[in-house]
Amino acid sequence: MVQSTKQRENVALLTAAIVGLVALLCWRFAGQATVLVAVLRWTALAALVVYGCFRRTLTAWIFIAMLVALPFMAEALHNNFLRLAAHITSG
Repeated sequence: MVQSTKQRENVALLTAAIVGLVALLCWRFAGQATVLVAVLRWTALAALVVYGCFRRTLTAWIFIAMLVALPFMAEALHNNFLRLAAHITSG
């Protein structure tokens, strides 16, 4: 079965949406971030990168880059907040 580029785009985007939704539901009902949630989140981001490879527009890549950078930015902000809180409470 030969698929067109548009069909492959749709499959990649649908895969990212479904895996992302499953990750969100797992996180919501698990009550905390687990390894399964992390794997599902990175799988959804990988599917978005595949979508971007088929799409090849600057807008799509900017959006994908923001989503891929989000976990790193959240961790950095959290670490900076903890460092600032420790500095304030130490005196």
